[in-house]
Amino acid sequence: MSQQHFSEHEDVLEAQGVGNIANRQQQEFATWLRQRVIDLRKDGSSQVSDCLYALAIGPYKKLHKYSGCIIGGVRFLTKEREEGRKTQNSGVCVEGPHKGKIITYYGTLTDIYVLDYPNDRQVAFFMCDWYDLERNKPVIIDNDFVSINISKRWYTDDNYVLASQVKQVFYVPDTKLKGNWQVVQKVNHRHLFDPEVWSAGSESALDIGANEDIAFQEEEGGDIVLDDTFEANTLSRDDVIPEIVSDPKEIASLKEGLVSRSECEEETEN
Repeated sequence: MSQQHFSEHEDVLEAQGVGNIANRQQQEFATWLRQRVIDLRKDGSSQVSDCLYALAIGPYKKLHKYSGCIIGGVRFLTKEREEGRKTQNSGVCVEGPHKGKIITYYGTLTDIYVLDYPNDRQVAFFMCDWYDLERNKPVIIDNDFVSINISKRWYTDDNYVLASQVKQVFYVPDTKLKGNWQVVQKVNHRHLFDPEVWSAGSESALDIGANEDIAFQEEEGGDIVLDDTFEANTLSRDDVIPEIVSDPKEIASLKEGLVSRSECEEETEN
């Protein structure tokens, strides 16, 4: 979606004599864009790509819930799914605004959701617990490592993030500060790769300007699946059915933003 559509909607509001255009546009743009795209497609306009159409129409009223996924070659697991394992895959960080500044948020992954869109598009969201960095400010320690206090949470009403925006981190107990302090470790991953499922340039990607590298594979039923062990020859499995969530309130809270199609998994415990 380009600036052209925002500008066109602004012109419509100006012609209507609207005072607070920014506020009205925030409230009405999605509805306006949907109808505009439908009208353009009826007229056979070349302005409406499959990606724009999917974005404007919005997701289907069914939400898939998973406990693990691979994004950009990096394996993510929810905190619950990770319990009892020796490895750690639930630590996340993302940059975002806070009181007029861009900061790095640190947290843990609690749920993974995928929405289906028209034209075989999909969207992946992470639900996370974010650690309160305002009350317990991060501490810079040796070698530029960051230590954070994980005793408090914040942004509990705004805990969803696009999966493509997230980076994986690992938390290690701080041997100096002790207690609830954890040292954050960021690493360069050896990305997982399988030529049968890698699709960074797939036509199914919803291009919104982000650098989205998401591996995926789809079974006949349309559910996204992933093998539990990465040593296997394929990332596909047909013995697991993902949990389906259809609560309208839960779906509505996930409708902001789009990423390319993601491969997520329901694995069996080791």
